[in-house]
Order: sequence, then C-alpha cells, then structure tokens
Amino acid sequence: MDTRLADVGELGRGKSKHRPRNDPRLYGGSYPFIQTGAVAQSGGCITHHEQTYSEFGLLQSKLWPTGTVCITIAANIADTAILTYPACFPDSVVGFVANSSKCVPEFVKWSIDVMKDNLESFAPATAQKNINLAVLNNITLKCPPIDEQHEIVRLVKSLFAYADRLEAYYATASAQVECLSPALLAKAFRGELVPQNPEDEPVGRLLERIRNNSEKVRDKRVSRKAVGRPKKTKKAEVIMLNRKNIKDSHLSTILQDRGPLTAEALWSASKLEIDDFYDQLKDEEERGLLKEFRPSEPDGPRLLESAA
Repeated sequence: MDTRLADVGELGRGKSKHRPRNDPRLYGGSYPFIQTGAVAQSGGCITHHEQTYSEFGLLQSKLWPTGTVCITIAANIADTAILTYPACFPDSVVGFVANSSKCVPEFVKWSIDVMKDNLESFAPATAQKNINLAVLNNITLKCPPIDEQHEIVRLVKSLFAYADRLEAYYATASAQVECLSPALLAKAFRGELVPQNPEDEPVGRLLERIRNNSEKVRDKRVSRKAVGRPKKTKKAEVIMLNRKNIKDSHLSTILQDRGPLTAEALWSASKLEIDDFYDQLKDEEERGLLKEFRPSEPDGPRLLESAA
C-alpha cells in the first residue's frame, strides 16, 4: 500500500548551529560527525568517519541512533546511507528513524534510492541544489507488511553479496587474463600447449640445419663462379633480400598468402639470407605474428602459420 514517509517513521534535519563552523572547540571529541560527502561515498552504510565532535560540539548538534537512514538534501540530492553506529550530521543531511513496527530501514533506503531522480527534480535550478524537509515528508512508498519487508531485505542482501562475489571474481579473472596471454604465447612457441612427440626435431636444431644447408648453397655458388660458369646462368640465381628492405611482417605476410609452410619452405619463399631469416622468424614469433602448429597426422611435419 502507498504510505507517506512521515507516517512510518520520524524525519528531522541534522544540526550544526554554531558559527563559525570551523571553530576548533567543536571538534576532537568522541562523537562521530558525518558530512554530506561521507554519505555519498559510503556505499550504503556508514562504517567509518574522519571527524568527531567534542562535548561542546554535541551541545549544538544531535546524536542520531544506529539504524538511522541518512538522506542528503543539498549538493548531492537523495544520496542515502544507514548509520551502523550513533553519529551526528549537519543540516544538509536529513535523518529518518524508522518505526520498527511499520518499516525496515534498509527497505526505506532502497525505496528512496529508486526515486532519486524524481526527488532531484524538486530541487530548484540554483547554483546550490537542495530540497526541503516537506518534500521528503510527503513522498509515498510502497510499504508491504513488515514481515514481507524483512524477507525482501534478506533476499536483496543475499543478492548484493552474490554480486560482490561476482565482481571480485571478475576482477581476479581480468588480472589473470592480462598475465595469461603472454604466458600462453611463450608456451606455444616452446611447444608446451600440446603433448610433444619426442622424435620431433627441436626448432633450434631445425634452424641450425637450415643455416648449414644455406652455407652449402653458398659454397656451391662460389665454386661455380671459380670455374667460370657462363654468365647467362646468373639469371637463374635468386636475389637474396636482407632485413633492411622488407616489411616487419614479411614472414607472416607470406604465410597469409600461401598458408602454412615448413620452416625450410618459408625460408625459401622469404628470399632472405639464413641469418636474416632466423632473426626475422624469432622477431615475428615474439611479436605474435606467426606461430607453430602440428597437423592432425601423428607423423606430419611441424608447420608455421600466420597468427592473424
């Protein structure tokens, strides 16, 4: 049923009568003093404070009981929080003390949270927005019987707790994912992601064999020049490239165009000197531009493919 807020509890403005408000005699005692910003940043419950009133400060204020719903009415309109211990607050905050036979503080707090935008519309368009106590007195709530309110509060608290756990899991998982990607790439290039065939040739040995083959090819070219090979055969010689005149993604581009290749075939297609090929292959692996994979056939050769 619709119920006026003033009919299910007591509303009143906080007090801070003394001027100037920065009088040092007001502060430094044992009475918690909560201000508007603390309500807005509390997360829904006042569990700590940064300032206290002295006995002198308490005389010009009011100590509100545990369970009071704090509602801001200036600057930040209709921010709410529940006191978990007795505290004072200034007149920019309204306190609502629930009638325990009619309503539950948490139920009232969440009801006000739902209508926050509507309450802000009551604030005049001035430099300092604010609403008055009369506005809060006359707002209406959907108040079911007190037993139902207690059950609603219990269920909502359990859902909030579940949401907090999910948020914590998400934050942990996000942090792990940031570390996981580089680790996965490193494992992939070490061949640790899938079971390895112990008879496979290690990549380092494969590259060394390619280098040795390249040196043999060079020796043959030198020997042919030494015996005076006819000039016309020079047309068949391959013009080798170096890393200064190729793109940063030279090898991965070849793999994109031609599909997966063995290391020997990729070296041949790259037209790079073997040392340059080895350095370029290592560089593109580290940058994640290409990767090694094993075909479905058990005895198939290991191939390189573009990671794009």
